[in-house]
Formats: sequence, C-alpha cells, structure tokens
Amino acid sequence: MRILYLDEEFPYPPNSGKRIRSLALVSRLARQVEIDYLAFGQAGSEAAQGVAALGINPLVVDASIPQKSGFELYRRLL
Repeated sequence: MRILYLDEEFPYPPNSGKRIRSLALVSRLARQVEIDYLAFGQAGSEAAQGVAALGINPLVVDASIPQKSGFELYRRLL
C-alpha cells in the first residue's frame, strides 16, 4: 500500500507538539507501508533529509515568497 501524507511542513526536528505527533504517526506507519510526505520546504533541507532518514519519501513544494513591491506586484494583482 502507498500513502500520500499532506502537511504544511516537515515534522523534523520534532520540537513542537504537532511535529512530535506527526513524526510519531508517520514513522510507525512507514514500517508497514510506503509513505510520500508532501509539504512546503526547500529541497535538500535538514527537515527533508531527516524525514528521508526514517524511510519516508519527502516531496517538497517550493515555499518561495513573491516580492511585494514593484512592477511584478501589480502584474500579479491584475
């Protein structure tokens, strides 16, 4: 079986209650099934590598923030 887990961030390092819960859930589940973890972040970051070390496939969505000034702002608003 294969599971796609959607979250706003990777749960690594486990330094908050949400991250601890998410990491415990997926790490136990990863022992039995293949998990793809889709979250915002940077490819090759410590968080993505930490999740990959647990046998979970990290799928990174680029979290770049567009500029909020200049011509590009007005073009996007149009």
